[in-house]
Amino acid sequence: MRVDRAAVYDLLAEYGALIDAAKFDEWLGLFARECAYQIVPRENLDHGLPAALIFCDSRAMLEDRIRALQAQTRPPAMS
Repeated sequence: MRVDRAAVYDLLAEYGALIDAAKFDEWLGLFARECAYQIVPRENLDHGLPAALIFCDSRAMLEDRIRALQAQTRPPAMS
């Protein structure tokens, strides 16, 4: 299988730009219907430890994580 390095680069650049801009719904659009997402601390990776800070083993879990993140970052309603 041949890897299109430019396409991979473009995907990673888009991924980072969407996260940086807090465009989480668009970022979520980069994932397949069936997916897994995890964040493993560098120290754990270096020591061969599998423990992740965030582990979503389905798209539904990832969507829930995004909704929770959006709720935390949304400015309070003005009254």
